[in-house]
Amino acid sequence: ATMSNMKLLLASWKGSLLGDPYFGTNLKKFIYEQNNIILRDLIIDEIYVSLLTFMPQLYVKRKDISVIHDGTSVYATINCINKLDNEINLYEIDLMTES
Repeated sequence: ATMSNMKLLLASWKGSLLGDPYFGTNLKKFIYEQNNIILRDLIIDEIYVSLLTFMPQLYVKRKDISVIHDGTSVYATINCINKLDNEINLYEIDLMTES
């Protein structure tokens, strides 16, 4: 369930949820920009802030989020602790897919 919630959050545009204009991210806007070091940090910051804000059941540090570009896709690797059962998980999410 956590993986599904994380994918939905990261794939949602900001303002797409009726009643909560701050839900979602601007990741899709960043992904198609010119690749550089600053852009990678912006993507990591966007993921970190959205997880802190909308998924309080996770404990995540910014340094535990990495973004990997393999030429055709962009992946986010997130290492976090689920506060509900104190389980450590490593999630790899393809940021180019819609679901």
